[in-house]
Amino acid sequence: DTETNFAHLIFPGPLRNQVEAVVRIYPPAPLAFGKAIIALNEDACSGNKNGVIFSGSSTTEVTGGGVWSNGCLTGNGTGFTVDVFSGGVGYAGTSTGTLTNIHPSPQHIPSKLPHYSTEVNEPVCSGLPNKTVPKSGDAILQPGIYDEIKWTGGVLTMSPGLYCISGSKGLDIQGGSLAGDGVTIYLQTGGATINGNVDPVDLRAPVESPDPSPAVPGILIYMAHGNSSTISITGNSTSFYLGTVYAPDGDLYFSGASGTNPTFNTQLIGNNVEVSGGALIDINFNDDDNFEKPPYLDLLQ
Repeated sequence: DTETNFAHLIFPGPLRNQVEAVVRIYPPAPLAFGKAIIALNEDACSGNKNGVIFSGSSTTEVTGGGVWSNGCLTGNGTGFTVDVFSGGVGYAGTSTGTLTNIHPSPQHIPSKLPHYSTEVNEPVCSGLPNKTVPKSGDAILQPGIYDEIKWTGGVLTMSPGLYCISGSKGLDIQGGSLAGDGVTIYLQTGGATINGNVDPVDLRAPVESPDPSPAVPGILIYMAHGNSSTISITGNSTSFYLGTVYAPDGDLYFSGASGTNPTFNTQLIGNNVEVSGGALIDINFNDDDNFEKPPYLDLLQ
């Protein structure tokens, strides 16, 4: 109701403005509606490099979530097998290669994932101290800002927290062992490589409670928007990864060394995602262990 000075002399009723707003409430939900492997690239198939690619001679078992490509789905070769349990396999664009080795049969669904379903706010590095990695011996790292994290031997332990890597060399682990419980690795520039010589590997994202800020609950590796580098991880029988690997503009390459059985309790979200190698690869998705989008309101009208 609007108070007036003169209008009430000729109109005794109230001057009332009546408006209506429509708000949509989104409950907490896993990224990409709970799919385990997601490629965001919308481009058509081209040379076994776009979208989701399965290759090599590996047997990949995906449990607890499906496989989705916003563009291309490729079966590169005939030696691989993909079995998806508790989820389907879909693509919004085109397909190429051998798809008969993928179970259940892939479905063409011409509807891309909405942007909001795969969006994660970037970690905040301000206020973290500058750190360096020792050149030799065993090391226990603390959260902070690193120009690079490079390791070739010995025991490397990452204490809980956020690790911001600002240099172009990124994360490069070529030997020794690697452990970190409650860590988020944020690649501002550069990529990440963890090869099959690292034995063992045990990397786990932070849990939601107690609040791990500025680390991000459920996010193990976050590649910044605009960073088009590559995250390449080769697992072996002593490899264990837990949490979401998120690279909206970068490429993910996950593989297993021949004759091994690495375990990725992860959600893989990249511009392009390739799973290959000669191993039995377990990709187990549990939304309680990965990033969950918080509830929010969206003003529609």
